[in-house]
Amino acid sequence: MPENSDWLPLVYLSGAFSDLTITCATERFQVHKVVVCSQSSFFNTACSKPWAESEHPTVDLAEDNVEIVKRMIEFCYRTDYADFEVEKFTRHAEVYAIAVKYDIAKLRKKAMESSGKQTTSAGTLRPS
Repeated sequence: MPENSDWLPLVYLSGAFSDLTITCATERFQVHKVVVCSQSSFFNTACSKPWAESEHPTVDLAEDNVEIVKRMIEFCYRTDYADFEVEKFTRHAEVYAIAVKYDIAKLRKKAMESSGKQTTSAGTLRPS
């Protein structure tokens, strides 16, 4: 299966066959364990706990910014995430932080690359 399948984002958008709910603020994200658990040791562990044996477990990310959580989930399905309109460097740094928190290595790399593009295009920081 290709890493960035055309059909995978469509499965997420439809909610078909979702078997895990991620909540953040007032948002509920219907996701697929095979997608998020294969990319995150946090979600893998959370879904392996005895309480996660219910047919459709829920993981609450109440402490996180919902816009950043949306980008994280989008990345899990697309291997990319939508850019930000404002405060781009700060927002990419927040994506990096959530990638570290939930142990999503490829998202961490993508956020680092995206924040690097913002700083070098502004001329304020150049990679060594």
